[in-house]
Amino acid sequence: MLCWSVRVLLLGLLLLTVTALDSEEQKKEKEADDLSATAGRGAPQNLSAEAVSSTALYVSWDPPHDPPTKYTVLCEGDPSDTTNTFYQIDNLSACTPYVITVTSVYDSEQFQAVTTATTDSPIPLPPQNCELSKITETTMDVQWTDTVSSNCRITDHLISWSWDVLWSDEQGSNETFSDSNKISLTNFKPYTNVTVNVAAGTSAGYGEPTTCWNVTLQDVPGAPVITSIEYSEHLLYITWSPPEEANGVILRYLVDIVSNGHHYTREYVTETEDVISDLPECTSYDITVTAETEPGSGPSAAKSTFLSGSVAPSFVTCDLGDGDHARVCWKPCSQQCFTGDLNYNISWSSDVLWSDTEDSGEDSWPWENKDNSCYTMDSSVPYTNYSFCVGVVGQDIDTECCSVETPQTEPGSPIIINVTSSDGSAYVTWTPPEEANGVILSYEVDFVIETDLNKIIVSGSETEVNIPDLQVCGMYDFTVKAKTEAENWGPESDTISCLIDGVVMPTISNCSLEDDSINVCWTPSPAECPMPGYTVTWDGAKMWTDNSDHEFNSTNQDWQNETWLCDTLERSVPYTNYNVCVSVTNTSGHSECCSLETPDTTPGPPVINQVESNRTSVYVSWDHPVNENGEIQNYQITWENEDGGRENQTLGKEARSTIIQNISPCQNYVISLKAETSAGVGEEVQSNTFVPNYIADDSLKCNGDDTVQANLEWKLTVPDCQVSTGVQLDWNATVLWSQENLGDVVTINEDTTSYVLSGLKPYTEFTVCLKVVDDTGDPSCCTSTTEQDKASKPNNLKLEDKTSTQVSISWSPPTDINGELRNWHINWYNSDSTNETDIASVYYKYNITRLQPCTEYTVDVKARNGAGLGEPATVPVTTDCPKPKPPVGAIVGGTVGGVCLLLLLVAGGVLYSRRWKDNASSHSEGSLELSSEDNYNKRRESQAIIGNMEMRKASLVVGGVNGLKRNQLEERRGSEVPPRVNNGMQRRGSEDPGRVNSRMQRRTSEVPGRVNSRMQRRASEDPQRFAARFNGMQRRASEVPFRAASDERKPPMLRRASEFPIRFNSESQHAHLQRRSSEIPSRMTGGNINVPPQRRASEAPFKVTGGNVNVPLQRRASEAPIRVTGGNINAPPQRRASEVPYRVTGGNINVPPQRRASEVPYRVTGGNINVPPQRRASEVPGGPLSRTNNYPGLRRASERF
Repeated sequence: MLCWSVRVLLLGLLLLTVTALDSEEQKKEKEADDLSATAGRGAPQNLSAEAVSSTALYVSWDPPHDPPTKYTVLCEGDPSDTTNTFYQIDNLSACTPYVITVTSVYDSEQFQAVTTATTDSPIPLPPQNCELSKITETTMDVQWTDTVSSNCRITDHLISWSWDVLWSDEQGSNETFSDSNKISLTNFKPYTNVTVNVAAGTSAGYGEPTTCWNVTLQDVPGAPVITSIEYSEHLLYITWSPPEEANGVILRYLVDIVSNGHHYTREYVTETEDVISDLPECTSYDITVTAETEPGSGPSAAKSTFLSGSVAPSFVTCDLGDGDHARVCWKPCSQQCFTGDLNYNISWSSDVLWSDTEDSGEDSWPWENKDNSCYTMDSSVPYTNYSFCVGVVGQDIDTECCSVETPQTEPGSPIIINVTSSDGSAYVTWTPPEEANGVILSYEVDFVIETDLNKIIVSGSETEVNIPDLQVCGMYDFTVKAKTEAENWGPESDTISCLIDGVVMPTISNCSLEDDSINVCWTPSPAECPMPGYTVTWDGAKMWTDNSDHEFNSTNQDWQNETWLCDTLERSVPYTNYNVCVSVTNTSGHSECCSLETPDTTPGPPVINQVESNRTSVYVSWDHPVNENGEIQNYQITWENEDGGRENQTLGKEARSTIIQNISPCQNYVISLKAETSAGVGEEVQSNTFVPNYIADDSLKCNGDDTVQANLEWKLTVPDCQVSTGVQLDWNATVLWSQENLGDVVTINEDTTSYVLSGLKPYTEFTVCLKVVDDTGDPSCCTSTTEQDKASKPNNLKLEDKTSTQVSISWSPPTDINGELRNWHINWYNSDSTNETDIASVYYKYNITRLQPCTEYTVDVKARNGAGLGEPATVPVTTDCPKPKPPVGAIVGGTVGGVCLLLLLVAGGVLYSRRWKDNASSHSEGSLELSSEDNYNKRRESQAIIGNMEMRKASLVVGGVNGLKRNQLEERRGSEVPPRVNNGMQRRGSEDPGRVNSRMQRRTSEVPGRVNSRMQRRASEDPQRFAARFNGMQRRASEVPFRAASDERKPPMLRRASEFPIRFNSESQHAHLQRRSSEIPSRMTGGNINVPPQRRASEAPFKVTGGNVNVPLQRRASEAPIRVTGGNINAPPQRRASEVPYRVTGGNINVPPQRRASEVPYRVTGGNINVPPQRRASEVPGGPLSRTNNYPGLRRASERF
């Protein structure tokens, strides 16, 4: 038994040693991570800037290892802040270099990076002053002026031009480039329209062009092309086409005809054809055509022709000769072409244009040796169309014809058919003349009474006319005559007489006014023309209505053979304009009128429209009297109350309303109104009104001392005057805890000055407005708020979650809060204890902790407002019972032997491994002493190639060998096996290559991918998306999932104070159980913090600094405050050389006691450092390229360089 105890004790010591070494290695790695985090601050990396336009730069960078709080970007002006790693700077100048500074901003440090960039050039503006000069027939120069913005340079020009030859269909275009502001264009044709576009160019491209144009000069044209010469009917027809090279605008053509040196014609034409007459026949001619432009004439086109002779007549024309007789004339053939006996045949036909008569005939005429021969019709009929044709007797040749129209002459006399009369007019009808001798243009109708001659002209297409406005009972003589285009009237027709019938208009001789009667007298028609009777109309326009209102009357009288007839209108309307008319009965449009005005009188009563009282005034409005009877001068208004008080007021004639002031309420008033004209005051009109009582100003009081009702009180202006119409109460309210709107309109018919307003709710703001029903003034208003009342119980109180020591509850607000909600009062109790707390009103959940397992509790939740605690909501809860512990004693007794044996085997294997490594290191050192460096490297490479089996570590396998199926039993971790070697002895499942799932993981979180396992070592190792508000099995409170938040932040079981939730901040936090003082929450700072029990001085709060800090108990020199620096620091007790303060550097430092070569100070460099006792090959300073790199004692294969 003692032997077994000793063995177990030795085995425990071995295990403790291995654990300590592994723990020390993990601590060293953690310290290296902390140092890297501190060294990760710095300026932005890879800062670059590039132009994105002519006014903007885009800046981008990579963040430093430790991202800062923000970045500031500075480029001329105030800096800008951003948290991104890019920024665009706008509103810059084009073509301008800029210096951009980007600063990483930490809480107390800043690091800068600087770069430069230049903005792009913008698309240039169009050039100015484009001008074409030095223009010739085929060339021109183009010049322009660039539009240049500041700092930007024009580098090139794109010149494009197009041309259109104006005398042909030829068109074309071209382009070129130039860095100057002038260019010459050539090879144009004369008179060509040239359009030039010039665009300026920069590095951003070409801008919009500017355009100018002009036309090249004209030149003399080429020769036309004569296309045909024809001779017909003694006319020579010449046609030609324009020159192929017009070279401008053809102004005209010169046509020249020459025969035997004689120029028969020389004329200019603008067309491409010419007709030449009167050329002798049987003759040869030379014809030339020359084109001419503005610069001059070009070459001529020439052609010859011969005109053959003919005996046919030519130039046949028709005319009237010396008078009105039709004739035909022609040109006989020339003597050169005459062949002997020759006679001409003349045929004719006639068509009388003013009738249906036609005629025809023929005759002959001998040849005469003269220029013209003529034949005349001796008996020509006026206005007749004659046609003549001339030919040659005995020859079948074409004849030539012509026609002529004889002139019109004066016509014969028309014939009157009938003359009738009616209503002062005569109707005359006739027939046209038998010998019209032309087109009848007009007729003249003459009518004579006694010696008075009158006439009327009508169109030649008419044969009747109505002559109005003749003298009734007069005898007229009528005649008619006609006229053609000969401008002379023909003879008159026979005379016809007629007596004119119609109405004889009366003539008013008297129109007068007597008192209120109007008299009118008139002269009747003579005895030879008796009328059916007379009608008298009286139209009176009332002048006070602007003549819009009329008074009508009418009377009838029989015709009498008297000198005078009279009529009278009795009781005419005053101040009226009368129009009196006398007409013949049953006729229209025939009357004789006179007018006069009647005088004004006193007016009638005005018309009252409205009488409205308003507290201390009465509004009265009216219309003018129905019968004003004259021009209103003014209005007089009088008002009298029941006490006998009487007042009056005079208003202008335009007044239609007034307001009577200083009226007493609770009084009846009689209001009288009358109008006045120049004739006096008219009749009055009266109206009665009562002025009601009203609420006195500022007398309404609102009392909101109750919770659900309010007391209202007010006063009347006249206290003893009863309000018979009632009082109207209009109120609205807002429930402040629910924003519910209430309101109503109530009529209080009782004679009272108080009222209880009900229907309100607790904590309600209400406004009341009150006025008498008939009162038209503004109401009296007041505002108040009802008192708060206790809230109803919270709704939906329920248990959300529970464990053996805590429960989580939730609830919703009460139905009736009844006031301003201040907080929640929570009470949990049982028969043994009672606890309570208050929490803020914004929370609707709570975790109750520190409960007893397997215990029943009652939980109450109440709402507290201004009236106190409200009704409680209650829920019973029972905490969970803990699970029973397994029977460990029996299990230990049966398995202790096997476990001890297994531990002994493991410990022996570890000791053997370490001893073998020490022997291998000694052997390696000896090899270095016996061999030169070059020979050793060669032997080392050979051993790697052939796979020297003496090397104990898999790390000696060449790094490039991939996929070897080797079982490396000695590796400490499977992750140290070369990348693709599979090994079953990994220490952690996460070290297994790829996504292999192993049950031997040290931590469940090490399972590859998203494998979920219940065997987590820590709750934080649950898959990433697992969240819980509280987990009792966590090893550390900091392991609670990141987004889990708890209102109850009192975790007494925390292993470290730093394990508080990361955002928990408290200025008075007591953390006596911290393992390290550095574990005080991150945001806890202070000027002087006394932390005597620190395990390490480096654990002092981060911001504590000093010039000289005395830390005698430091375990490591690196634990001195990070900002303490010095030139030479003597730290003999350092455990590791790497623990020398971070920024201490030196040329040669002798550090023989280093445990690891990697512990050489970070910035210490040297040519050759002798470090024989490295623990790992990876600890060799300077990297894997060292020439002295024979380290057979590597601990891990991953340490192979």
